[in-house]
Amino acid sequence: LAAQGLSIFGDHQDVMAARTTGFAILSSASVQEAHDFALIAQQATLKSRIPFIHFFDGFRTSHEVNKLELLSDEQIRKMIPDEFVFAHRKRALNPDQPFIRGTAQNPDVAKLMGVNVNHIISMTFVIGSALGAVAGVMVAANYDQAHAYMGFMIGLKAFTAAVLGGIGNLGGAVLGGLLLGVIESLGAGYLGDLTGGVLGSHYKDILAFVVLILVLVFRPSGLMGERVAERA
Repeated sequence: LAAQGLSIFGDHQDVMAARTTGFAILSSASVQEAHDFALIAQQATLKSRIPFIHFFDGFRTSHEVNKLELLSDEQIRKMIPDEFVFAHRKRALNPDQPFIRGTAQNPDVAKLMGVNVNHIISMTFVIGSALGAVAGVMVAANYDQAHAYMGFMIGLKAFTAAVLGGIGNLGGAVLGGLLLGVIESLGAGYLGDLTGGVLGSHYKDILAFVVLILVLVFRPSGLMGERVAERA
């Protein structure tokens, strides 16, 4: 076991450890592939915005003497247009153009890059509160009434939709909202028949509570949320 663990042949435990990060992986098995795949991985990363790890089979390829066809500068320019590079640099952490996503993913790195993390967090709450106020005005205008608890049920359903789709996943929240709306619509039409007339269509709001409880019990990460393994 120790001899295999210390072997320099076929030891890709560092690559296998990187699989859990969500990076895409390209593997080359010759000096020509190692040369070509380096450019392919670079282009794929810039175009798809998914990091690609390119590795070869270690000691054998790095010490192999063989002929290979070099890529020309024209081929490299065609594979990696300038707009890909400019777009990639524009998305980088920059104190002159701060992004909420970078602050949320790793605030420590954002601070090291000169981003005012506390200001970004404060502005996020300001924008969220402003949007909530606009939504409250629209709801009050639609129902011709306003009171302190007018947003409770709406907020509960929005939270249920976010939990159903997966907290932190925008697409999951949209999917959760659509599913919750379909469930409530079906419940309003069939709840009376299913309960023998005990519960009418005006009890459809309880379905949001039922969905929330079921999701938290059976799938806390949501439908599109990422499951995080617990380490002992």
